[in-house]
Amino acid sequence: MTRSPLQRLQKAFIEPSALIEDIALRHKSRLLNIFLLIMIVVFMGMDGYHLATTPGYTPPWYGYVFLFGSYTLNHAGFYRVSSLMTLVMFPIVIFINIVSGNSSTPMTTIFYLIPGLILAGILLSFKLTTLFAIAEIAIMLSMPLAAPKSFAGFDSIVGPFSALLISAVLVLVSIRHRNNVEAERQELLRISEEKYRAIVEDAVYGIFQSTPQGRYLRVNTALASIYGFHSPQEMVESIHDIAQQVYVDSSDRERFLSELKANGYVTGFVARNYRRDGAIIWTSSNARVVKDERGNFAYFEGTAEDITEKRLMEQARRLSEERYRLISSVTSDYVFSNVHKEKGDIVLNWMAGAFEQISGYTVEEFNARGGWVSTVHPGDLEKDARDMDKLRRGETVVSELRTIHKDGSTRWVRNYAHPVWDSQLNRLIGIYGAVQDITEQKQIQQERENLILELEAKNAELEQFPYTVSHDLKAPLITIKGFLGFLLDDARSENTERLEGDIKRIGEATDKMRKLLDDLLELSRIGRMMNDSVEIDFTELVLVAREILHGRFEEQRVELTVADSLPRVYGDRQRLLEVLQNLLDNAAKFMGEQARPKIEVGWENSTRNGFAAFYVRDNGIGIAPQYHERIFGLFNRLNPTIEGTGVGLALAKRIVEFHGGSIWVESEAGEGATLYFTLPQADQIAPSSEAGSS
Repeated sequence: MTRSPLQRLQKAFIEPSALIEDIALRHKSRLLNIFLLIMIVVFMGMDGYHLATTPGYTPPWYGYVFLFGSYTLNHAGFYRVSSLMTLVMFPIVIFINIVSGNSSTPMTTIFYLIPGLILAGILLSFKLTTLFAIAEIAIMLSMPLAAPKSFAGFDSIVGPFSALLISAVLVLVSIRHRNNVEAERQELLRISEEKYRAIVEDAVYGIFQSTPQGRYLRVNTALASIYGFHSPQEMVESIHDIAQQVYVDSSDRERFLSELKANGYVTGFVARNYRRDGAIIWTSSNARVVKDERGNFAYFEGTAEDITEKRLMEQARRLSEERYRLISSVTSDYVFSNVHKEKGDIVLNWMAGAFEQISGYTVEEFNARGGWVSTVHPGDLEKDARDMDKLRRGETVVSELRTIHKDGSTRWVRNYAHPVWDSQLNRLIGIYGAVQDITEQKQIQQERENLILELEAKNAELEQFPYTVSHDLKAPLITIKGFLGFLLDDARSENTERLEGDIKRIGEATDKMRKLLDDLLELSRIGRMMNDSVEIDFTELVLVAREILHGRFEEQRVELTVADSLPRVYGDRQRLLEVLQNLLDNAAKFMGEQARPKIEVGWENSTRNGFAAFYVRDNGIGIAPQYHERIFGLFNRLNPTIEGTGVGLALAKRIVEFHGGSIWVESEAGEGATLYFTLPQADQIAPSSEAGSS
């Protein structure tokens, strides 16, 4: 741990010696170091001042002998000698300094007896402090006799004497109060320890304190009983090396200590231990680190539980369940037994059932090509390795993964594997279990999931369909009915010109209804009436769509740009032509007041999962973000004044999704729009996976 400069100074000048182990003495030693350093600095400052201002001044060198000597002794670990020397320094130095006439201010000097008394109150007991106070009072009373030049009579020391006497009383009262508080604290501590000891001794779980070196400091009756000892004392005295005497595998002890040092605690640590009689038991331990005041690893304490019976019951239960599962679910599949050799090789030595049907190999062929791992699908090798790690730890494995049949096809299997454990060698020596072919189940499951997704989408569409269809079909019907009334009025009034207009309006309404019904019919055919999928030149398909829309492009002066080298796609040519036709027509219709309308067809020049991403980009009126999803809905027309039925983009979306792709828009209002869609790329998809085969 990196220390700051202040911490390094404290360590060098204030912290007590490592020789002092008692916590209370270390605290007093630390206080004494601080006091001595302060006194050294204060006296050096005062003597420096007097040397500079008082001619002929001689510093009291004997005082510095006491100060530096006491500090050196305390720092070296001789606290008691240092404290005695420090306390004796005050009366001796003050007495000599005054009597010898070296003190320039005797009245001030005599007051230094008070800090000595206060220090005695900190370092000494009540009785010794009382004796020290009496000694200092006697020295002060002797001053008029010993130094008559400095103190003319007893009247001259009334002030210092009163201050010293009051200080003595306060110090002694403070010590008495401190002793009473400490006595009460010790009593509460004793009661607390007795309660703690009773809890520990009566606990069901084993409780311990032990050192990193491998000795028990303390254990309770429950822990001694777990390990077969008659008493906690017997266990503490008998075990000198926990790693060798308690742990079956000494590396478990190392792992236990490593986790403690890394995290500061361990929970649920399971290991095999020896009892006193040599029997092996399983235990589960929890522990935490306890550090000393210097932050070092002092010892750790925790609990231990004998889980042998629980573990045996759990193993028996799992084995029973797996045996039942084998009997009930693998009758038509195969069971096996493997031998795990010392070098790590796994060899199939016995099997029964449909082994050759599932794998395609004989036992000899299977072992010769590398055994089980050689048949695992590359995408599941990591999962199989994790399963093997579990088996090496003595854990049962049930997993589903893919295997490669001899003919190259992929099979889904469910693998039940049970470790055969050698308790003497403490390692895996074999595996037995069963393999079940679940390929058909997986296919049915996938088909069911796909069908559910398709049904959910169709149900959502069906919920919307009656509302949208009734709304859009109602509009031309209302128009027809309204103009039939006008037609009758105009016939009666023989207004031929208006009569022709009415008939024209009715014809336009019926044409719109017919177009709407045709679009709905076309939409309903997607997924039911599809052509065979073929390889398609997408550039040529774009040009065909352009020819179909030639009239609209000419009318609106649309400039169409087609990117070079568009990839070939695989799908229903006629339906994909409808997609392009709808997207290009839609782009041309929504140009607005654009002076130079442009449409660009291109692709992202990258393939993802066998699909190429194409786009149709225009510089028209654009689409606000809140309508990006809505435009693909049935009959959703954002601008009713522009011709159309609102089915075109829904039709395009249905066709693209039927080919396994997706379609989306990126646009802002007034900034043009780009419609992206993905289609199967011809050189990335096998003919057997035709998009429109269903």
